Amino acid sequence: MVGIEFRHLRYFVAVSNHRSFSRAADHLCVTQSTISKGMRELEDRLGTLLFFRHSNKVSLTVGGWELMNYAEPVLELHRESLEEFRLTHSRPVRVAIAEMVDKRILAEGVRLFGRLVPDGLLETSARSVDDSVEALVAGGIDAALVPLPFRANGIRAVPVTRESVLICMRADDELAALPSLKICDIAGRLRIFLDPNFNRQFDVWLIERLSREGVTPKGRLFASSVAQQLELVQRRLGLALVREHQSLPPGLITRPFEQIDWTWETGVLYRPSLRNRAISDWSKALSKKLKCFPFHIVVDPYEARSD
Repeated sequence: MVGIEFRHLRYFVAVSNHRSFSRAADHLCVTQSTISKGMRELEDRLGTLLFFRHSNKVSLTVGGWELMNYAEPVLELHRESLEEFRLTHSRPVRVAIAEMVDKRILAEGVRLFGRLVPDGLLETSARSVDDSVEALVAGGIDAALVPLPFRANGIRAVPVTRESVLICMRADDELAALPSLKICDIAGRLRIFLDPNFNRQFDVWLIERLSREGVTPKGRLFASSVAQQLELVQRRLGLALVREHQSLPPGLITRPFEQIDWTWETGVLYRPSLRNRAISDWSKALSKKLKCFPFHIVVDPYEARSD
């Protein structure tokens, strides 16, 4: 369709809907001659007749009906894209971040958004995953960074990082002398978890995953944040599972599992729509960026604090 412009499609749809060149011209606030010239150009460039001309009205040919099936979605996409662009530049894009998500991922996301939308603004807030999904459905936020897996009708999840799951303990723990740990080594000692209310789906997945490996945590202690989770480990109240690149305070270390390749992901949740294409592009760009330049190369906040 070389040489066909949006004005040709707008004129064509208006004539089709009003079944009249003159009424289409009135609707679009142009002259009838402008509509007539545009339709002649469209028919010439397509090489087919689009209308049957009658004395006081027009009707679509077979070719006209085929073009109508193409023209209306194209014009709607064009309209939605312009509206999305206007909204992206007229109000902040609102992103929630859940507990367990490394804030360095968000920091990289903010920097990347600034490059993709130089005059845009990314507004962030801390929410539980359940609250984030409710806000997504209600339109209160545009996206959320959460631990995966997560599934919900009408919500798309784009993984942006994948990290190994490690066991966190005190540096003076007897298990610290081992380079890696068997699942039986932590049985009865893995007790410290984040509050399930942060992400119930993730908590169910985590317990099921442990159960498949033969571990059933008993007497779980729930922390209200990752920082408190690490604090409970420091107090000798048990072991915890952490992400591979989790920043640790002095006195804590991690060990990998032996013969178990266990990972979990962080991802962007959003509702797919034409209007949310900017979020889709941002999440894909963030995933690509973090694969090339991992977020954990940023200075460790604990190291920075000790300087």
